[in-house]
Amino acid sequence: MTPHGSLLMAFLASFEAHEALLKAGGAESVDLQFFTFAGVVAINLHRDGQKDLNLSCFETTSQGLVSTELEKVRDRLAHLHP
Repeated sequence: MTPHGSLLMAFLASFEAHEALLKAGGAESVDLQFFTFAGVVAINLHRDGQKDLNLSCFETTSQGLVSTELEKVRDRLAHLHP
């Protein structure tokens, strides 16, 4: 989360890649979500009446945060309650 950290750099890259969509006004919010139980960090765009769009996803490894595809870690996000 530092000025030159991986999360900010990923957000800036995602913003550039999705700039037209973000500027079109269809976004309710852009959320940084920490799924601590799964070791996953996600930057998601919440759109009014539409499915969320994942802009960036990271998994926690011994090397720190490593960029990954959401589909590769999606099964870990199924947080089951007893």
